[in-house]
Amino acid sequence: MFRFIHLLYVPTMNCNMRCSYCYLGEATNELKSDKSYLETLRFAVDKFLAADVVPFNISLHGGEVTTLSKGDFRDLIAFISSYYAEKRALLVENGFKVGVPHIKTNLFQLDRHLDTIRDYNVSISGSLDLPLSMHDKYRVTKGGKGTLETILRNIAMLAELPNRKKVSSTIFKEHVEHLDEIVADIRFLSDNTCLDMNDFNLMVGFTPQLDSPVKLTALSEEDQVLLYKRLHQEFLGTDLEPGLKNAWFAEFSPAYCTNCDNCGEKFFLLEKNGDIYSCVRGQGNPDFYYGNIYRDSVEEILLRAKSQIYLVHAAS
Repeated sequence: MFRFIHLLYVPTMNCNMRCSYCYLGEATNELKSDKSYLETLRFAVDKFLAADVVPFNISLHGGEVTTLSKGDFRDLIAFISSYYAEKRALLVENGFKVGVPHIKTNLFQLDRHLDTIRDYNVSISGSLDLPLSMHDKYRVTKGGKGTLETILRNIAMLAELPNRKKVSSTIFKEHVEHLDEIVADIRFLSDNTCLDMNDFNLMVGFTPQLDSPVKLTALSEEDQVLLYKRLHQEFLGTDLEPGLKNAWFAEFSPAYCTNCDNCGEKFFLLEKNGDIYSCVRGQGNPDFYYGNIYRDSVEEILLRAKSQIYLVHAAS
């Protein structure tokens, strides 16, 4: 009997930006490795399949995947596309919708990979700060320069592509203090860009781990209620009501983010060195470390994942 998992692959920890609230901090200054970007993913997929564990979804995260060379990025996307084609019948038989290659990106260097994105219909989930007036305060390059102008230009380049295009925004108390601007910017992005703002996500911001001179404050329960009520007041009865009632506040719901009792049985994040964690929220945290695909058996990794998430849930 097959077991199906969601596999999130981090081919590089390197990032071209230095966001104030980055949960990876200095880990985004990646050192060279002796393994190719594709080698680890191919090895892991083959090892999972040999144990009758089938990824129903393979997505790329980071770091920042668009910092890869054009060739390395294309090789990864081509591999994922071929995998879906090969496993399509098996996935459909077991109730899964077969997607297309998907990337999570800060959008800053997206333009260098447009050919691959077009050729393989790559699904894109980008990141922006709302309100847009605060974006360049918190989301800057490693050299401290603003990124919004470049990101909006790259979004405009996607307009002619049929790909799925969405964004998310990480929200702290400092953002919620500018609700009028947030409302206006959501409307602006919906009316003036190719982004599907009914597929927009509000991400709860946590205490920043990066040693940054800019400190942000996590949302209180009152802040969350204020945000929820204001957006409902503004967007109920509009063309963005479907997003308001579904994707926008998905992270705030009990079902976020894997909609299962024990996400250790379903969701796995693989780094290029073979280390496996629960997800991006658990990345680098020993409580959510499941083992290494090169050193450990699939059975050991799966058992450790299930038991560690159970212990975390039991202790909370």
